[in-house]
Amino acid sequence: MKKKNYREIAVREIEKLALCKTNDVLYLMFSKEVPEPDAFKKIDFSSVTEIKRDKDGGLQVKFVDRQSLFESLVKLTSEEKNENDAANFLNTIIGKDCE
Repeated sequence: MKKKNYREIAVREIEKLALCKTNDVLYLMFSKEVPEPDAFKKIDFSSVTEIKRDKDGGLQVKFVDRQSLFESLVKLTSEEKNENDAANFLNTIIGKDCE
């Protein structure tokens, strides 16, 4: 069985989050009409950490902290870090052991 390279997996996932576009989510926020339910299937919500509607009907959307993601990326790609750091990072994110 081939051993997983947790560092590469973590780096790839962080890169996706740090570089993902928020255009569709912002369009949805500022849209005057509610989109069809099928439209939500096409929108990438991976950068969204929280969505709230206030009592006045306003919509508040919080996105991932890109600066923190880039800092994590630098740490994972530095030569000082080892594969266990990446595995621990993935365990924290997905909440189970990565074997």
